[in-house]
Amino acid sequence: MEYTLQPKRKSEVQFNGQVQNDKTWAVPFVSNVQKEFDSRYNIIKKQYEELLDEVYWNSIIYRTKINFKPVIGHTYYLYKEMDDKYSLSLIAPWEWKKEHVGSFMFNFTGKWIKVD
Repeated sequence: MEYTLQPKRKSEVQFNGQVQNDKTWAVPFVSNVQKEFDSRYNIIKKQYEELLDEVYWNSIIYRTKINFKPVIGHTYYLYKEMDDKYSLSLIAPWEWKKEHVGSFMFNFTGKWIKVD
C-alpha cells in the first residue's frame, strides 16, 4: 500500500495582506502577520520534504532484496545493482567496490533511518 501526500499549493492558501479601507487599524499588523505565516510555512515545508525523503528510502528498502534478518539499532548499507535494483548488505562500502547509495539504521519501529 502506497500513500501519496498532496498538500495544497502555497498560492491556494496564501495570506495576501489585503486590507479593506475601513480597517486602517490593521495596516500596521499585516507585514508582521505575513512574516509569521511565511516562517511557519517554511518550517512545515522543510518537515514535509524530510518526510517525503524518509518515505522514499523506506519504500526502496522494503522492496529491496535482503538476505538476512535486520537487527534493531544496526547500520546496513544499500547498494545499486547492475539491473537497477537495490540490495541491502552488512558489508561496508570501504570493504568492496559496489555502488553505495546510502547507509541506514533499522530502528525499533521498523523504520529505516538514513545515517549518512
